[in-house]
Amino acid sequence: MPTDHDLTFVEPARRAEVSRRIEAIERFIAKPGRAAAEAEAAKLGLRHAQFYNMVRAWRASPRPEVVAGAGASRPKPTRFKQDQLKLMADIISDSGRARPNLIVDRIMAKAHTLGIAMPDRCTIGLHVRRTRPSLLTDDIKAGFELLVDHTVLDMPVNFGDGTPRRPLATMVIDVTAEAIIGLTISAKTPNPASTPKALLDSIRGGLRNDHKESSFLKRIGIVAHSKEEAFDILEPLRASGFDASVRLTDRFGGGLSVEALLGYLHARIKLRPRLVWNEGSRRLFRLAPGSIALQPQEAQLLAHGRLTSRHATTALGHINGSARTRLIGELLTLAECAPAWRT
Repeated sequence: MPTDHDLTFVEPARRAEVSRRIEAIERFIAKPGRAAAEAEAAKLGLRHAQFYNMVRAWRASPRPEVVAGAGASRPKPTRFKQDQLKLMADIISDSGRARPNLIVDRIMAKAHTLGIAMPDRCTIGLHVRRTRPSLLTDDIKAGFELLVDHTVLDMPVNFGDGTPRRPLATMVIDVTAEAIIGLTISAKTPNPASTPKALLDSIRGGLRNDHKESSFLKRIGIVAHSKEEAFDILEPLRASGFDASVRLTDRFGGGLSVEALLGYLHARIKLRPRLVWNEGSRRLFRLAPGSIALQPQEAQLLAHGRLTSRHATTALGHINGSARTRLIGELLTLAECAPAWRT
């Protein structure tokens, strides 16, 4: 396996294959030609057209994760008629910051008015989620500068009991920049430790900011199913210059802002927001033959690398040095000394 390529953001079960693909690409680049492409493609079990696509992707961005999914099957898109597509495109364009279910309502109402037959709501909703721009909703943009939200990631993680589970991902959103700036994964549902860990991650990502004092209180909302999940975090945040509040929602209301930014599938990681407050069998992950579960640290690095913004945030720049140090200490205490894989 090559040692000069960083495979951090490739699932462990795919790393051997990705290394094999990189070696094939580099052999082809050294000695190009149709015969060489067909030979390398055959070794990889790909069609030569797939191999050429993989080479182009590698030349454009020589990162191992860009070739990890080459040759994978793709779901067949639903076939819509032109009048259906135009109607949906017009509504989505006019309603970009509305919630997906509201966009679907508007599509159905407009179609009824125009007498255009439409498929079922589920099919329309899937199309909306695939094509809607990556934008936060109007109420979030108007209400907060920062937001803590949660979703579940469709990846297998072994948290120590030998049972692969879909992890909870608690994320900090820079609302102004519309970017994920902090993330932590955990085994269960949102709890008093998950939000402090995600905030610690976002603060570390913003250490390069200018620590300018400001009389303007940054508004931060924390999505929760009960006040107990986030109660202890409010006072430390308020003491650090935040107008902090809990944004209570029902058990299916988590992950809406994360999905608004990332969609239902981002960087080959599927999001399962309806499982945020579910600890039952749907959180278990059935591994395919030959696959292995990620360790928590591997899953953290993989999710962080694919889902968070690579730019340092300015959303925490108003906290001065002493206040920042105090807040970090209080967050560490609330996180109850995160396990070794988080540090």
